[in-house]
Amino acid sequence: MAELTPAGAQAQVQGPWEGFASAHTWIYSRHSWWHLIPQPISAAAPADSATPHGLDSPCHVLTAYNPGGRAAAEVDNRAAARALWADPRLDGLVLLPSFGGHPDGAWLEPGVAVIGLSRHQAQVLGQAYGQLAVYELEGTIRRVVACDRDQVLVQAVVCQRERQPPTPTPSPWP
Repeated sequence: MAELTPAGAQAQVQGPWEGFASAHTWIYSRHSWWHLIPQPISAAAPADSATPHGLDSPCHVLTAYNPGGRAAAEVDNRAAARALWADPRLDGLVLLPSFGGHPDGAWLEPGVAVIGLSRHQAQVLGQAYGQLAVYELEGTIRRVVACDRDQVLVQAVVCQRERQPPTPTPSPWP
């Protein structure tokens, strides 16, 4: 799988990849929200950033909202999110509520952070829900993994503990 590392990725981050690379992620773990703030593609991983519990081993963040990168009706997005949470391929794995989107909350999509999936399993699930990419988190490194081809964008994130994502959104989670 071709990884776009900081040295070669700057010019290749365009279209939907630009949105994926700039999106912030919030994960609920151990009674608090963690905000994962993407760093510029050329930035190295921060040495002093905290790591949310459980994210020191690979964790995959998936959503079922807006398949194909196109806006869908809220009722359809919520039904897809509930189906993702109930998907039997996630049985027995650690599931954590998550959001991804704009840092000010202008755009947020709920999702699920899954501990225990392989990269391939995450790609297959992402494809099943019409997603273009999934996130793979490991410590302070985030990979944007394409669901339909062998392409990965690698970038650093800064992890901060917060009270909640910027905009309270009704929970789609069961």
